[in-house]
Amino acid sequence: MRLPSPLTSGPLSEALTSRASRCKVPARTIGCPLPARKSARNSHLCRKSSTWVRNRGNFPWSDGYDQSCTDEASSPLPPAAFAPGVCPRRLDQGKPQLTSSMIMNGSILPLDSIRDDFPATQDFIYMDVANQGLISRTTRMSFEDHLNNRLHGINDELSQLADIEKTRARFARFVGADKDEIAITKNASESINIIANAIDWRAGDSVVLCPQLEHANNILPWLQVKALHDVDLKLVEPDNGAIPVDAIVNALDSRTRVVALSTATMVPGFRTVTQPVAEACRRHGAFLLADGTQSVGILHTDVNRLGVDGLAVSTVKGLMGLYGSGFLYCRREWADQLKPAYLARFSVDLGNAPESAPILNAARLRAGAPRFDIGHYNFPGMIAAHASLGQLLEIGTEAIDKHVTSLATRLASGLLEAGLPVCGGPPGDHTGSIVAIGDMAALGGTQEVAAYIPSLHSYLAENKVVASTRRGLLRFSLHLYNSEEEVGQVIDIVKKWSN
Repeated sequence: MRLPSPLTSGPLSEALTSRASRCKVPARTIGCPLPARKSARNSHLCRKSSTWVRNRGNFPWSDGYDQSCTDEASSPLPPAAFAPGVCPRRLDQGKPQLTSSMIMNGSILPLDSIRDDFPATQDFIYMDVANQGLISRTTRMSFEDHLNNRLHGINDELSQLADIEKTRARFARFVGADKDEIAITKNASESINIIANAIDWRAGDSVVLCPQLEHANNILPWLQVKALHDVDLKLVEPDNGAIPVDAIVNALDSRTRVVALSTATMVPGFRTVTQPVAEACRRHGAFLLADGTQSVGILHTDVNRLGVDGLAVSTVKGLMGLYGSGFLYCRREWADQLKPAYLARFSVDLGNAPESAPILNAARLRAGAPRFDIGHYNFPGMIAAHASLGQLLEIGTEAIDKHVTSLATRLASGLLEAGLPVCGGPPGDHTGSIVAIGDMAALGGTQEVAAYIPSLHSYLAENKVVASTRRGLLRFSLHLYNSEEEVGQVIDIVKKWSN
């Protein structure tokens, strides 16, 4: 099944093509086609100014054109003429044609190249990012050299550690943090546990959270803290499916040490307004820890605007990476106060001493969040994250945010028109990248799942639409590679099912 053409309209396209007029392409300029394939390893081209990998066979200019130019460096043409949004033509074929495109930091990238970099989009309508994001060809190829080195017994540890620091710095930039505010972790679950076990708890301290809207891994650490340290858990109820900001603020007092919440919930997937909670936490000296797994990489994230003290993220969803890798943002002022529950070589500062140097006395903790780094790193996972972060940065998370929100708005409206109970009703400020249908009373786990949920889920799967069910609700979750056409198709499929 070949899905319809990729994105051609909407806020993403508008946001990214608003500067298209700045790229002046001479009317009779020939673009630079891709080089001929020499081997399977060279069957893709990474443009020097772009991290996107493009399959030569998927481009209209892949055959029949002059193969002499391979990139800007070797091309006699101005950079604008090499913009990949330009369909190269021979002089005798007239003017170059602009394909549907999006602006990426001043260069043009065809929208179809985004989807072409995610092969799964050619086989399915993939709306299950909240479960597991797709990885791109670019990401898949990024750690090939690392695996080849391992295959042949090559161990360049210094180079690998340098790659870790590059990825740490790139993620810091991605969320508006400083490099020394980022720890490398296995996943969001480990990140949450790191903070939970680094606080000097005292009996009578409290943690505030809304368990009905949190993933189990943002509940279990606090149950453990309660059992070990006689800490109170102040549980608040959802506010029509949303994190109850007012209730959380009202629950804070002088004994509150942590507020745990999600920037976007796993289901029904509403955005969380964090600023009022952040202000209340500042007043009471509490740590605001956010699980950003369902938002980072999809919705624009700036830790300073959010006001959070900690942000736990896995790379496998919105960050388009692999399992077993994650990040922890911890505000520097807090990080220097916290004591890691575990220590390993990369948690401490040994100056210029090698990793294998003996440690005979107490060692000094690394400054900031890197003190939470434990043991050796998941090098393939971090190399992959560096590549996928590069792709996301190149497009821009504000543009991605607008795009997915627009798609979610259209999807929610269409499902409502089909007579389905969309969580939250008509789209509004709560709408992000996730649309869920069903009775939100099921969130508490005490109500049976409505029979139509598994029925519709199965019907969607039969029609090659990938979605998921969570806590009695059917969940659609979107990313940059989803299109207006796909949303329209899903609405039509749902209407056929409902009839």
